[in-house]
Amino acid sequence: MDTRDELLGAFDTGVVTSLRELAGVEAVRCGGCVGDADVAAALRLDVGAGWWAALAFPYATAAALARRVLAGVADEPDAALVRDCVAEFLNVAAGQAKTLLYGTPHHFTFATPTTPPDTAAGDGVGFESECGTFLLYLFPAAATAAPTICQGA
Repeated sequence: MDTRDELLGAFDTGVVTSLRELAGVEAVRCGGCVGDADVAAALRLDVGAGWWAALAFPYATAAALARRVLAGVADEPDAALVRDCVAEFLNVAAGQAKTLLYGTPHHFTFATPTTPPDTAAGDGVGFESECGTFLLYLFPAAATAAPTICQGA
């Protein structure tokens, strides 16, 4: 398996775990899942020549997940809280993936989540949940400064 495949397998598990643990929502990979990428977060993975991981959500999906995470704290989270929740989903997913890859050549460290700039396009791996669909992106750092999240995919 190559680095992307190893990262994808670990992030697949990490994404599912992060939504389950933080929001009490089950997510599964789906073929052909697409949606607008209104809210996204990316982080740099230091493995090999470097990679980027990103999660992208339609706003309605991100807001529904944020309401689950913030239940009892904020009835209707504002856009900033929704973005923070998306970044935290990615942060937890990356932590899970890092743990799964410990002791392998694909083990990595990672930076703080950031908003990905629009610099290049790429294919996302789709997930669906009761709150809606969303996408995971993995990009080699050499391909672009950061992943582009395809708007209106």
